[in-house]
Amino acid sequence: MEATRESNNTTTNELQKVWTPPKHPTIKLNVDAAVDDKRGRLGVGVVARTSTGEVIACLSSNIHGSLEPTLAECLAVEQAFVLAEKIKASNIWIEGDSLEAIKLIQDTGEDLSIIHPHLKAINDRMKLLSHSIITHIRREGNRVAHTLARYALHIEAQKVWFKEAPFFIQAVIREEMLMCKMDFQCSSVLS
Repeated sequence: MEATRESNNTTTNELQKVWTPPKHPTIKLNVDAAVDDKRGRLGVGVVARTSTGEVIACLSSNIHGSLEPTLAECLAVEQAFVLAEKIKASNIWIEGDSLEAIKLIQDTGEDLSIIHPHLKAINDRMKLLSHSIITHIRREGNRVAHTLARYALHIEAQKVWFKEAPFFIQAVIREEMLMCKMDFQCSSVLS
């Protein structure tokens, strides 16, 4: 069963399994976080793509210290805003595979947890943009961001790539685009 909710420019689509392109001129930023509790590290990955699937920029960043997975996913969303600012995008669609984090961001009720300052920062940034949307996608459709997050666990400093995807995600991007073209929903968007 599909669950879609709109509130403050946010949407959740629990059934989305295939990466789909945004409509022009929206930039889609897929995000993910990877947690390595043994080494006490968090990796964050963000990829920004156009309506044609072209990669505009990628970001891999790591944070030392163990974090609860939902907070880690919220930090990944915050990094999407950092990348959006770097590429000067004001019409964005953020997509991540943590349903819990997406729902927390959408919830307008008072949150007194440790995550609250991050949720407030995300919502404040969304309000500043001309158009913003945040959705959930299953892991199968978020493989590029996941690969960037896993890569970030093994680097010391944040890395940002502009206009070209790093070599280690190029095959994953091609596979996602192929799956997108094979998916009926996506093929109608691309036509």
